[in-house]
Amino acid sequence: MAATFKDEELHTAVPQSPAHTMVSFSGDAADGAAPAPSVTSQTFPAHSSSSAESDMALSIEAAWPKGSFLEHLSHKLQFMTTDTTHLVVVGMSTLDLLLCLISAFEVYYDPASPAAASDSNHLVNVLNTNMAVFTALRTALFWSSAGLRMAFLFEVAMRLVAYGPSLFFSDLFDIADAIVVLLAFTLKFALYARDALVLGMIIALRIGRLWKVLAAMEQKMIIIAQQEMARLEDNMRGQIDKERRRGQKLAIRLKNANEKLKVLLGYVQCARAGLANESHADGLH
Repeated sequence: MAATFKDEELHTAVPQSPAHTMVSFSGDAADGAAPAPSVTSQTFPAHSSSSAESDMALSIEAAWPKGSFLEHLSHKLQFMTTDTTHLVVVGMSTLDLLLCLISAFEVYYDPASPAAASDSNHLVNVLNTNMAVFTALRTALFWSSAGLRMAFLFEVAMRLVAYGPSLFFSDLFDIADAIVVLLAFTLKFALYARDALVLGMIIALRIGRLWKVLAAMEQKMIIIAQQEMARLEDNMRGQIDKERRRGQKLAIRLKNANEKLKVLLGYVQCARAGLANESHADGLH
């Protein structure tokens, strides 16, 4: 018997950006043996969370004077940059939009005076009516929405401190969001009731922040998938090394068995030759 073993080659590449290798099973198979596994390199798009976080940290440190109160406060307000905070803000914006829709719907069924959709009075001036029920309803809707918009002003200010001016104003999305908040708060008090009820719907634009949250979640999912792929790659490399060592041991055992078989075949041939000589001698007698 004879056996040949061909060690599979482990190809590794050192990419310029973060990459992972994909394991595939290929190679030459000898005498019907199963193909040997090999590792081929394949580069995936780079999505590094650590570099992004370090860049943000450097931007925060450079945004405010070192050791100042604002720098200390900036580190305390980093929770304003999390996905959870963004989702809370989206929920509050949705609630404010719902209050605006209820206020607009209430106009059609509100017979109290002054009119809820007055074109000569501001919203704050039409809260007190000649009917207690509608006075309470208007007041609750108005101040609930106004309270949310004041909270949005504080939220934008805290995000500005958390990110720092340079990082905050470098993002067009954050700039547009801040403008929407300022307009939504100003229009509620500056315009007459009818116009304020309509233009107050501008707060719906804040719900667009959900897109930013989803983009961040997609980024994290990609990073998690790459980490899982790297873990599976390491496990596969371990299995490949284990199978290689096992194959080498089997090759040594097979080689030893071949040597023993050759010795036994030599004994058999000697025995057959001795028997043949004895038979020939008996024939001569």
